[in-house]
Amino acid sequence: MSKDEAAPGVGLDVGTAFIVGARQHGDKINLRSVRNAYFSMAQNKIMQEMLSRAGAKEGENVGYLEFGDKIVVIGDKALAYASSTHGDTCRPMKKGVMSPDDHAEAIMAVIIEKAIGKAQFKGEVCRFSVPAEPFDEEIDIIFHEGIMTAILSELGYTPKPLNEGEAVCYSELSSDEDRLSGGAFSFGGGQSNGCVIFEGRPVINFSVARGGDWIDEKSFKHARMRSAAEMTQFKETHAVDLLNPNGRDEAALSLYYKHHVSYVVGAVVDLLNREGAKVPAFDKPVRWIVSGGTSLAKGFLELCRQEFAKHKLPFTLKSVDHASDPLKSTAKGCLIAARLDEDSKKS
Repeated sequence: MSKDEAAPGVGLDVGTAFIVGARQHGDKINLRSVRNAYFSMAQNKIMQEMLSRAGAKEGENVGYLEFGDKIVVIGDKALAYASSTHGDTCRPMKKGVMSPDDHAEAIMAVIIEKAIGKAQFKGEVCRFSVPAEPFDEEIDIIFHEGIMTAILSELGYTPKPLNEGEAVCYSELSSDEDRLSGGAFSFGGGQSNGCVIFEGRPVINFSVARGGDWIDEKSFKHARMRSAAEMTQFKETHAVDLLNPNGRDEAALSLYYKHHVSYVVGAVVDLLNREGAKVPAFDKPVRWIVSGGTSLAKGFLELCRQEFAKHKLPFTLKSVDHASDPLKSTAKGCLIAARLDEDSKKS
């Protein structure tokens, strides 16, 4: 296989805020991220022409979608249009699973194809991330998994689900020292997922039904903003230090980040202590990985370390570390699993 030729198998992080696709080209992993959002507007011929041209420049067949008398803009453009009109973007997903909104499935299919394209050959394996069942809210994972399977099958893939927290473990704990043992959080937009793994075997998968969207929805009102989309754009374009916020906007954001981290870490530690019999007896201290787009804020990792220090775990932590690439680690872990699936076909 040449370095320009993609190896068989693809990884797909199906996140509420971003869809990330991963393929291997030689020794390099190529990733593509697409914002998982859309914004509906009345049809406008001039705007539609501009969107079509912009899409063509980016090598895409679709600059926008049409539904009745509305046009739907997808990805980063959706956030830009929403913020400029003080409106909110919509998502084809909510709280880590498919939204019941009209057209959500059709929009999701377009976003996924933007991220990974069609299969290189019929039946190519695509490992896609799925959340665990949240222990603090009832969310239908089965329907979500079924829709993802249908979309990927239509693109020519053989879809195989993989728990999001497990994918992060594959990506970040595969060194000879870690031996695929430890724990991981993936702090996403809709949910916060995690996994405890012992020598490659997932022992406990878990999920909390809160994520970055919850932070934006709660904080924007106290920052005197008009929408959660404004807060999303604010936090992505300002270097907010959660430990040293500056001004009302940052203070509101910092407050809800701190509450979120405290809630997630506390809930998961309680779960691990309740499930004591399932928790492995690690023969040495292990690492806990923090990943996901919500974890990118400055000071977030330190907040996690502070919260873990308040609790007693049923095992000893060596360290709490950021993933090597927090926004891409789930997709990389899915790719690792997909490549193993493809290799097993040969044996």
